[in-house]
Amino acid sequence: MRAILTFLFLAVAISVQSQVASRTVYFESGRSELKPADKKWIDSVCTVLNAAESYSVKLAAYCDGDGSPESNDLLAQERAKAVKNIFTANKLDEKFIAFNSFGENDPVADNATPEGKSKNRRATISVTYKLPAVVQAAPVKEVIADAPPEKKETSPSLGLTEDLAVGKKMILKNLNFEGGTAVLLVESEPALKELLKFMQDHPTIEIEIGGHVCCGPDMELSILRAKKVYNYLKGYGISPKRMTYKGYSFDKPIAPEYTEEGKRANRRVEITILKL
Repeated sequence: MRAILTFLFLAVAISVQSQVASRTVYFESGRSELKPADKKWIDSVCTVLNAAESYSVKLAAYCDGDGSPESNDLLAQERAKAVKNIFTANKLDEKFIAFNSFGENDPVADNATPEGKSKNRRATISVTYKLPAVVQAAPVKEVIADAPPEKKETSPSLGLTEDLAVGKKMILKNLNFEGGTAVLLVESEPALKELLKFMQDHPTIEIEIGGHVCCGPDMELSILRAKKVYNYLKGYGISPKRMTYKGYSFDKPIAPEYTEEGKRANRRVEITILKL
């Protein structure tokens, strides 16, 4: 069967609205060192900011109620500087980074309990950025070619076909989470069941479960979402030896985010076949 494919020239410059990424990091008592997961998150943010058209970073650091007000003021300053230093180490312009310290002022929890103190030993990070305009272009040409053979779908939700191969990637369609969390919505159940059946029907296949987020970097959330799918399969008897999970934060977007459809496309879990 032959098909005529016509491509028309298209060049569109799209202005991307500003986006925001935020995180609260917590410190050990009397310390200003950041935890490895928080450093990784900031590094991931900086990767995006270094490619951004414009950006601004706002930092604020706080302490619990232990120690004198004077010592807490100094410690909060050290915490704010520790966060700022990671941004500047990633070659961000210092003039776009604003930071403040508030000592033991403005607690968010009761300093009379250990749990409350741990919540007050914090720094808040708010990043606003604008990505460059997107330009899409395709040359004018007309091609007469054989249409590709139809493939038999074996799993509509996963996009699986009979052509399974190592390295093949499958996006879990209709797998949705509550915004900013790793909590699965009820409508995600059919996609999970389909993946479970796929793993049961192919007992030798090994996979990587990859978590992705939209709208700005969040490595921790992408890992948690991948782990949620991993735990689902494990709970139904799929051997952990056949699965790994990994977060990719915002590093591998598959669509520009100037529409809700693009954001939804990037908010995804991908399955990669590692072994047949």
